[in-house]
Amino acid sequence: MAAKTVSTPVHHDWRAIYNKRFDLIECGLQGNQGILVAMLAQDRLSEVDQAASFRQMATNDDERIKKELEDRAIKGAGETESDCDQVKTHMDDLAKKGAKQEEWVTQFNLDMDDLEKKSIAQLQALRKWGLEKISQMSEGVRATMAKIFAGAVNAISLLFSEALKYIAQIIENIVAWLKKVWDNIKLWGSTILKWSGHALDTIKQLFGTASGSLDALASKLYDTGVHRFTLVCESGKWVLE
Repeated sequence: MAAKTVSTPVHHDWRAIYNKRFDLIECGLQGNQGILVAMLAQDRLSEVDQAASFRQMATNDDERIKKELEDRAIKGAGETESDCDQVKTHMDDLAKKGAKQEEWVTQFNLDMDDLEKKSIAQLQALRKWGLEKISQMSEGVRATMAKIFAGAVNAISLLFSEALKYIAQIIENIVAWLKKVWDNIKLWGSTILKWSGHALDTIKQLFGTASGSLDALASKLYDTGVHRFTLVCESGKWVLE
């Protein structure tokens, strides 16, 4: 009997991985939000630590470019939050002047159109810029970074998608929404802030720079009167000084 041979997986080119993911994100922004949610879940449930895999093979130049990519993703999340805050500004203006229901619906439709255009424009700009940056990295880390950056952009796009879905729901329930208009305007602001925070957390987790546990430790120590401390690794254990 002939000996069995172990086959070696054939991986897609990193550009193919990158473009397929961005194609899916664009599809998700065009009314198929489930795609964005599924991609986010896939990233979170992945058995592979992409950030750790990157660090194993990255050069100093690779790390520098990685920082640029992360910073740009964080900036993108901030830009998206600002775009959503502009919707709140419109809400405030309409509420202050006691606008009629028709005016609200007209403005919400304009806001949706504006957010849709901005989301696609941002996606295309990040796609082109990210491709150029990743092309400058070492060949061995490009596929990993393609997945990381696409995941970060997906988190930003999900924020856009959630905002659009929220506005559509407001329009469907406009009569009830206007009965508590100021409470609902406040709720919009707090909800966008929450979603933006989720996007930032996802970006930092993907890039391996999340510091949630350390932040929690610092907060607890501050509450006990410890305002400055140093963590030192001794014999494989972290010691607080």
